[in-house]
Amino acid sequence: MKGSNIHYEMSEKNKAINCGGIGVFHQMAKKTGLIKEIDANLKLLKVHIPYHESDHVLNIAYNILAGGMRLEDIEIRRKIGKLFDLRSELVHGGISSIDEWQGLDHYESHFKSTISIH
Repeated sequence: MKGSNIHYEMSEKNKAINCGGIGVFHQMAKKTGLIKEIDANLKLLKVHIPYHESDHVLNIAYNILAGGMRLEDIEIRRKIGKLFDLRSELVHGGISSIDEWQGLDHYESHFKSTISIH
């Protein structure tokens, strides 16, 4: 997991999600040595490419901190970020329909779902 260059700014107009403070928790986990301790003492994976044990453990912990109740909420939060990008493009970026969004193909292939407006 990344998270070393985190800065917080407040303004009248900002793009944020309710789990935006997770970066602070990740920095704390790094500085206290928690990440290294998890990787050194928890042996779940045979190969660490590209993830380590701490990535999986912290992903679940951050899901809870962000208000998630189930593992499925992790996937929902991944989609939310992409949908915020779509909203921003529709409102501020000059596109007039979802079909014009450059990230649509990536979204649909990555999440194996389509966006439909009813």
